[in-house]
Amino acid sequence: MDERKLLSIVVPTKDRYTYLKYLIKLVAQLNSNEIELVIQDNSDDNRAFVDYLDKLGYGFIKYYHESGQLPMSINSDKAVLNSTGEYICFLGDDDGITMKIIEGVHWMKENNVDAVKPVVPSYYWPDAKDGRDVKHSAVIFYKKYDGRVRFLSAYNELLKVLKSGIPDRGNMPLAYHAIVKREVMDRIYDKCGSFFPGNSPDIANAVALSLVVNKYAVVNSPWTISGKCIYGGGGVSVPGKKYPPEISDMPWFLQDAEINWDKAIPRIAVGETIWAESAISALKKMDRGDLLEMISFRKFYSNFAFKRPGLTFLLDGINVDKRMVKNDVFWLNVNKYMCALRRRICWAMNIDKPLQICNVQNILEAAEELKKL
Repeated sequence: MDERKLLSIVVPTKDRYTYLKYLIKLVAQLNSNEIELVIQDNSDDNRAFVDYLDKLGYGFIKYYHESGQLPMSINSDKAVLNSTGEYICFLGDDDGITMKIIEGVHWMKENNVDAVKPVVPSYYWPDAKDGRDVKHSAVIFYKKYDGRVRFLSAYNELLKVLKSGIPDRGNMPLAYHAIVKREVMDRIYDKCGSFFPGNSPDIANAVALSLVVNKYAVVNSPWTISGKCIYGGGGVSVPGKKYPPEISDMPWFLQDAEINWDKAIPRIAVGETIWAESAISALKKMDRGDLLEMISFRKFYSNFAFKRPGLTFLLDGINVDKRMVKNDVFWLNVNKYMCALRRRICWAMNIDKPLQICNVQNILEAAEELKKL
């Protein structure tokens, strides 16, 4: 029987070996016998990659492959189920880690911390310039790090997200680009039959974890690196795909997604609706339907109309006051321009301006640059 590892880095992947090979090299550079890299591959043809792994001969890699289209949540579940680590870190294949990650997990174990959300610098791969809505490439964006630790209530962070209309993941704990104790993840699986009880694995996992995590910290130190490549969202957003995508257009959704899509959410598959529907799904599967009352649907609909003005007709079949939404959108636009003006003034005065490192060609170089900070 294999010795249990301290940390499992789990990576669900599909047809993106170019980026994944760099992540493998990055983990190898840690030269640690406390880490395993679990690759859960749903690619159509893995023969060349298997030959590549055989030539490497790395003992820290656990590789699993299953062909045929799998929902993202199920492929993610398989990755975690095939791991053995006391702690879990969930990454995409275009992401990376820093040299601080092992030290950080040791700190968690010594202090009995259930989950840690570190700050995550962004790295734009050279091909990102060709992607939709991406203006930078071969660049790292980061802020100054002081290593400060803040302990938060995971449950309170969940309530903040719900009361804000679920615009994002907020400061909730999660496995994605963070570290979670495996036994805490198991509590979710025991309840839901999944570590990721929704169509969007990251936010579904965050909502569920917020209901079971006890000791939770956010750390102003980079343990992982968020990779941004031409394929957004794990390959979900691909240039040339139909927009806006319908629920049935998303092969990575759960099979019953269209049937179980919550009636309060517009029936279209864009970021705002996927996040909200996945959060609602997680609450229901965790038997916390009572918390649905905490969701500000007014803020959700207003944010949806603000972000997707061409899709507001989808609110017609939903019980929502359109005059209220129109008024909110006006003030959201005012706030948008005020924030942009404030940001320009602050950046001109060099206040809170994101720092950047240019001409970084891959995630290995990104990790090396971050090591110098």
